[in-house]
Amino acid sequence: MKTWRTTLQSRKYLIRIYLVILFMIFLMTAILSTTVYYNVQKRMYDSVSANSSKIVNQMKYNLEYLDEMMRNLTISTYNNYDVRSLMYLNDNESFDDMNVINKLNASVIPSNAFLHSIYIYNNNNNKYYSTFGKFDHSDTGLDKLLEERKTLPILKPILRELEIREGDEPSSFIPVISYVMYELTDEEMKMDGAVILNFKLDWLLRNIQTLNGGDDSSNDKLWIMDDRKQFVKVGSPIGEEGLRLQDKLKETYAESVEDGASARTDIETQTLTIDGQKTLVSYIPIQNTGWVLFKTVPYQTAYDVIHSLRASILVIAVIILAFSLLLSAQISRGLYRPVRNLLHQVQSRNGQSTGRAGDEFSFLQAAYAESDEQLVKYRQEQNSNSQIMKHYALRKWLMNSDLTTEDELALVEGFDANEPFAVCVLKIDNQKSFVEAHTPKERDTLHFAVTNTTLEWIGELFKAEAVEMKSDHLVIIVNLTPGPVQENMERLAEQIGKSQHYLRSTYKLSLSASIGKAAPDWRGLTGAYEQALDQMAYRFVHGKQALITPLIAYRKQGGVELDEVLDLANPFVERLKRGDAAGAEAKLGELLKQVRKLEYSEMMLALMHLVNRLKDAMYEINQKRSRPVNFNAALTSGEWFELETLEEFQERIVKFLRDIPEDETNAGNPQNAMTTETIKRIIETNYMDSELGVPMIAEMLKLSSYKVGKVFKENAQMTIPEYINHTRMVKAVEWMGNSKLSIGEIMLKVGIENESHFYKVFKAKYGTTPRDYMAKRMLEE
Repeated sequence: MKTWRTTLQSRKYLIRIYLVILFMIFLMTAILSTTVYYNVQKRMYDSVSANSSKIVNQMKYNLEYLDEMMRNLTISTYNNYDVRSLMYLNDNESFDDMNVINKLNASVIPSNAFLHSIYIYNNNNNKYYSTFGKFDHSDTGLDKLLEERKTLPILKPILRELEIREGDEPSSFIPVISYVMYELTDEEMKMDGAVILNFKLDWLLRNIQTLNGGDDSSNDKLWIMDDRKQFVKVGSPIGEEGLRLQDKLKETYAESVEDGASARTDIETQTLTIDGQKTLVSYIPIQNTGWVLFKTVPYQTAYDVIHSLRASILVIAVIILAFSLLLSAQISRGLYRPVRNLLHQVQSRNGQSTGRAGDEFSFLQAAYAESDEQLVKYRQEQNSNSQIMKHYALRKWLMNSDLTTEDELALVEGFDANEPFAVCVLKIDNQKSFVEAHTPKERDTLHFAVTNTTLEWIGELFKAEAVEMKSDHLVIIVNLTPGPVQENMERLAEQIGKSQHYLRSTYKLSLSASIGKAAPDWRGLTGAYEQALDQMAYRFVHGKQALITPLIAYRKQGGVELDEVLDLANPFVERLKRGDAAGAEAKLGELLKQVRKLEYSEMMLALMHLVNRLKDAMYEINQKRSRPVNFNAALTSGEWFELETLEEFQERIVKFLRDIPEDETNAGNPQNAMTTETIKRIIETNYMDSELGVPMIAEMLKLSSYKVGKVFKENAQMTIPEYINHTRMVKAVEWMGNSKLSIGEIMLKVGIENESHFYKVFKAKYGTTPRDYMAKRMLEE
């Protein structure tokens, strides 16, 4: 009883194929999935980086544009005459001085939506005159900034907080950007006089908050760092994580400054790692401000799509692997099928299971060793004295059974000499190719396979012995007992057919068999053998892998006589002479169809007659060709009658016909082509001359009539008289359509004097008489 371990052991090769295919599919899936994943990841990285660069560039452009606008407004205000008079005022303020502020409130402030207020600093009075609040405004935030910086940068944005007081309410602060313009400072580094413009910062904060998406907890943000390394505060507090990110940004930019990156005008992109989390950073300095613009995108945010894609890829990979289990099984079975078939064939012959010998190849190796051992044993038996005598007796039975003695009969054990016998002749098809393709040792092995296989199949029903009579055929002697003779003959034919099929599928060996008429006892073996040999000749008709019985061999398909078949060679040859290769090939098929109905000896006579007629036809054709066909080697070779089947004979003839090159006498001879064109022009010019004909044209060309006619027919595919009639009829039809001449007048116009001849030629070409043709034309008009 088979166990699962035995089953696995007997299918090792199948399992290996399955595992290799599964591994290859898994490897390809893994490689493709990884390639897709990392390719999409790179594309996503490039996309996020490009998007960040786009935002940073747009914001940089806006800030630089606004910086330029604010600087210009500051300069124009500083250069205002009224502003400068107030800036350097030494006396107490008058109403006119206050009016300067009123004018600024009425004109400059409303005209600039981003402008919050204007300060005019007077160093003489140490006062700030302001458009916001009181006339002499006190800005504690600005004072604090001056204490910290001592001097303020000229025409550069200063991020600060502006104090706002409303009555008794507590002070509040709003973020602004201040631009300062002054020329000189005193000994205490105070500005001698200055204009300070305060621009609202809320538009910038709203813009940044919009770009940041309003999510203060995320680090997917746009950041602005001023010249003091302070970040613009946007929204609610950013928390510890945001502060660490800001510190990292400062550190990164400081390192880039050391490397000279701050002088660049293009965007830098880097990947930062903070607390184990990666963040993509794009940054660029803003010209003339000392500010730096940063855009940060956490990897987690940037690659959410990648992560979801990775999950999808994993799901797809799992599905593919599940499918590959089934696919691998199907492919493995397909690849394993030849091995399985061979195993089944070997197992069916020796009755063993694969598991006894290990895996499949171990089993086949063991089976081969056993077969080789049997072959050696068979050769030893063949060479043994007893076997030599036994084969001698069998050959004598076949060659001359009447002279066989009782002692010789006793050499063949198991046969009942007084019961019916049958003789089967076996021949390997394509014998010549078989000998050329195999070494003597290989041929011996295959002969043994044929003998052993055939005896095994026949041995299931009858006692049989095999003997090699010649190198080209094997004879099987079968003792037809027990049962009716006719029924046993049918069963024998069935078993031989099975052996032919087995040898074909297993060894790729085509084998034809012939079974002679049953002999009543051992005395009739010679006649049965001779009949089987005669029948084998009909393989020529029935083809290879044939199984020929007396009924098949001698069955007539119709009462066909040899003379009738020989006459069919005439139309074949005629078409060949005319150069009609297709017609000749068709007539050859008709001829060989009738040849099949003849007796074998008559077949050979008919084919010999066909080859001789073909040789004569080719000799005659070569007399007219400029380049003769060398047919001697092709048609006189004895290989024609060494062919094993009529189909091969037909294929050889057809190949010969198709290999005949076209005659280039005319097509390749410019002189003949020119002569033909000249003849056509002569006819088309002189068609009205009733004397026009071959002699007249030959005299004009100074050539013989034979030469003129031959050249024209070979080139124009018609004779000169035919072309003259063709030209005259074409011209006659033209006269009928373009004139009112009578038929008699038209006839003379085209060079024909005999009316009956004109009517005959016209009807042959147009299928109707000239009179009916003209009547039809008149009705149509």
